[in-house]
Amino acid sequence: MTNWLLAAEADKIQDLVFRSSKLVQVVGGSSLLTRFCREVPHLILEHHLQRVPTEDEIIIADGGSFRLVLDDEEKSVRAGLDLAESYYRATGGSLTVADPRPFDDAGFETANRAAEADLRTKKQDRRAAASAEAAAHMPYVALCASCGVLLATNHAARHSGEVANYICDVCQVKAAERDLLQSQPRQERFLTLFFDTLKRFDSQDDLPWERVPGLFPEDANAVGSCDVRGTGHVAYLVADGNSMGVLFSRCRSPRAMRELSTALTAAMWQALAKASMRTCKQLWASGKANGVPVLPLIVGGDDLFALLPVPYSLDFARQACLAFEEAMRPHVQNHGLVKDSRELPALAAAVVICKANYPYALAHRLGESLLGRAKRLSRAANLRHGVNLSCVDLALVRGSDVQELDQLGALGRTHVVPSAAPYWASPGDLPSKAIEYALDLQELLDVRRDLNALPGKRRAELRRLFWDRLPDEGAVGGRETALADLRDRWELELEALLQRIEPDPAGRPTLRGKLDLLGDPGGTHARWRRFGARPDQPVCHGLPDLLEAWDFGQDLNHGLGDYEEEGR
Repeated sequence: MTNWLLAAEADKIQDLVFRSSKLVQVVGGSSLLTRFCREVPHLILEHHLQRVPTEDEIIIADGGSFRLVLDDEEKSVRAGLDLAESYYRATGGSLTVADPRPFDDAGFETANRAAEADLRTKKQDRRAAASAEAAAHMPYVALCASCGVLLATNHAARHSGEVANYICDVCQVKAAERDLLQSQPRQERFLTLFFDTLKRFDSQDDLPWERVPGLFPEDANAVGSCDVRGTGHVAYLVADGNSMGVLFSRCRSPRAMRELSTALTAAMWQALAKASMRTCKQLWASGKANGVPVLPLIVGGDDLFALLPVPYSLDFARQACLAFEEAMRPHVQNHGLVKDSRELPALAAAVVICKANYPYALAHRLGESLLGRAKRLSRAANLRHGVNLSCVDLALVRGSDVQELDQLGALGRTHVVPSAAPYWASPGDLPSKAIEYALDLQELLDVRRDLNALPGKRRAELRRLFWDRLPDEGAVGGRETALADLRDRWELELEALLQRIEPDPAGRPTLRGKLDLLGDPGGTHARWRRFGARPDQPVCHGLPDLLEAWDFGQDLNHGLGDYEEEGR
């Protein structure tokens, strides 16, 4: 019997979800997308098939991606049109639909690859989908005060305590979706999925499971109150799976693809929930939080975007990566989707630290750029040496300035860079080949704990030396003799500072030992570490990263009390 595969994907999901000025509407947008994926494809198939669809006929309906099976080409075409129209009416966004592809029991893999190629082609040709953003702008009309894109259809207050303003249909639907979660928490909604997954990791029943309202933060300011320094900083986590498309392309049946999609979604929720519960336990114990100061903003497919409290944010990312690997590994191995360990699923993650009032869309954009760097590192290590590990990058936003910890491009440095980022997220000791590409994030967290007593004044002096006074050939026009003089002068300044911090290196060699650990343990490059196979690769050091990440580099195995500065 010949069936027809209908493939469709939402366009610009992030623009759709982020088309709001309030985080509660971002959550409402994600909840709306989740409910659409779970309800509408089922209804459309039931209408065109004139019966209740089976599990194998709804292969994927998650995160704006759809793979549906029908028994007739004409039905498939009409179902695709109905799906796109329903998506536009529900969300205001557009959907790209591939031409239906026929397949029999042995031809699903071929049909799926053809549908994927058709989707890519149509997405590149922007004429294939009508843009929902091309709203007519006429005199005497108002744009939505929340998204600033669509035409307003109502003048009302979006949330309690706010003054009335102009609002469009889509933003009204998002707000209503979030309100529906508050009034009917037991229905299967976006935050309820997080709620139910959290419950699995609450071994002591510490959370008030009888209610969802009030458990999660309404905005970034609520999460900023967890900042132990009182400066109102928050963290955003952006994560994406590595090479997941390869695993989906290997699925030889609708059932295999559906099970992989289900396992992937569950793994992303589990990764977020497991790290969240560990963070909550530490923040509750220190009195810094009551509810769950973690707000998922996008969880769909292999994409994750979440608002986090700034304490423990680096280890949060690390633990989320490890939890994702742990959840996905049995499924892909048991179903024969990987050939060896180098193909096991892993995550690329980025942590963006900023003030609570920093626009979340800009934080996400920065995180996406960091993900590119982390993925390139993972890909290079995997292709050359079979190293398959998750990778974490980080950036700090100071005011309107972004302090990315890889400053090679920003500073124009060609010889020395003050950062070893990105870092591996490893469950144990790093393989020997992995050390050639990056440091282990756990190693950075361990050094942070060991140097906890280092005074703030000394940290500031070290930071100025490593960030602002590094020798570089750009400063001397490439003259090697002058560069050597700068290196010698810098080493003397560092030694003088170390003498003030640790007058008796034999009796208390803590800082010196950590400098070697985060630099070059073998001393080949005179304190510096060189990653990569190219001999002209700039040398770098991990201490500047540690100094930047000092206030959010806590280890989840230790309470916040263990990180209090002496005399504070």
